[in-house]
Amino acid sequence: MAYITEKTPTILFVDDEPQEVKYFKKAFSGVAHILGANSVDAAIEILNQHHEEISVIVTDQRMPNKNGVELLDYSHKNYPEIVRILTTAFCDTQSAVEAINRAEIFRYISKPWDIDSLRASLTEAIRRASMRLSSETIIRALTDDCEHWLKYATHAYDSQEVYRH
Repeated sequence: MAYITEKTPTILFVDDEPQEVKYFKKAFSGVAHILGANSVDAAIEILNQHHEEISVIVTDQRMPNKNGVELLDYSHKNYPEIVRILTTAFCDTQSAVEAINRAEIFRYISKPWDIDSLRASLTEAIRRASMRLSSETIIRALTDDCEHWLKYATHAYDSQEVYRH
């Protein structure tokens, strides 16, 4: 039987500005383990390798080549259990609507950040990811138990012996 275990949450932070990644790691390393990427392609590579560890993705919207919504949409389609947050320094209503509709984001946060507010949002996102993973673990355990009892009942029914409890 599988048991729920507490693990250190991991946040994937994506921004094309290396200084932003550095500042994010410094500001939030006490909240979670932070992985950083400077492009959508690098983030997808990290996701594909470490998706089981990642609880939350926080990504900037405007980056060269591919934008944050494309990353969050990829995550939503391939790793829906990861909680998604989009951030941007620009008031871009269209990006927010696209992120909500395509990638089902948890939060849309404007820059510059209020650190306390962002910390609260990250804590809530981690809690939500943990609840989702805990629910999946419980469902898996219950499914295993049901399959075990179905095999037992089938054996008891098919055999010549009468089983009574």
